[in-house]
Amino acid sequence: MQNTSIYGRHGTAVQWLNGHGMVIDDVSYLYDHQNYRWSSLANPIFQLPSLPRSKKLAGRVGLLSCPSGNNYFHFLFDSLPRLLMLQEFGCAHFAANMERDYQKKYFDLLGVPKSKLIPVSGNSHYQPQTLLLPSLPLPGLNTKGAVAPFACDFIRTLLNHEEINKAKPSGLKRIWLSRKKGRQIENKSQIDNIWKKHGLKEVFLEDLSVIEQIVLFRDASLVCGMHGAGLSNLVYCRPGTPVLEILPRDWAWPFYHSVSRQVNLNYRYLIGESVHREDDMPSMASVKVPFALFEEALLKSISEETA
Repeated sequence: MQNTSIYGRHGTAVQWLNGHGMVIDDVSYLYDHQNYRWSSLANPIFQLPSLPRSKKLAGRVGLLSCPSGNNYFHFLFDSLPRLLMLQEFGCAHFAANMERDYQKKYFDLLGVPKSKLIPVSGNSHYQPQTLLLPSLPLPGLNTKGAVAPFACDFIRTLLNHEEINKAKPSGLKRIWLSRKKGRQIENKSQIDNIWKKHGLKEVFLEDLSVIEQIVLFRDASLVCGMHGAGLSNLVYCRPGTPVLEILPRDWAWPFYHSVSRQVNLNYRYLIGESVHREDDMPSMASVKVPFALFEEALLKSISEETA
């Protein structure tokens, strides 16, 4: 595309004609928490009186950055698969989310030279000579919680990477995913007693490197935890691995059910009541988990474990 620029960390694409910019809707949406829908109108670009002067980029630039591209899930399943769509076009550079250490590591593992990556940020504005603008995987369905099969296949190729194969095994089988920040379990002590009783080991993914996370999920015999981006790592599990996801009633997105279906995991879920504090966004509410049902579901998952 000609006369098209890239603004901000969400990879917002703007088509220019006679000095007027038009946001390209189907690759520039965000979640509108007030109206409970995905919309390009929720993009912060519409709150700006004007855009900063753009920096010109020579040659073909492929757009990898995507809506919410600093979120681990969206980076893995919306951003990285665009590499596949662009691989035949000889891009001189890629505009990409690189504000997080895990993003830099993923590009390293996938063999993308740092010299070819142009980092986007909150106020960056680039105008390539030619912008190659791939669609997001499964357009129209991705906002409903579906994950593209080809995206999972692409990411799982990392399981054969030399660096993964040389890494030390995690030594953990049944894992319980805890979080230091964000969404929490309201009746934590009750739930902690149950997973501890059944031999799960607590892990905090925030403390682990990309390699350690991949190895942890590859080696797991059972995965259990609250809905959150860390469950994106289910893509690395062995087929048949049982998964139990706790979903908030007010934020029950089926993203990880979709991932589990694509890689043949034994997925089940349990819905807990969302507990909102003043000024909480729906996505950040704590969850009260029905503990008797939790233990029942956990025992069913344990019965599905394979050696």
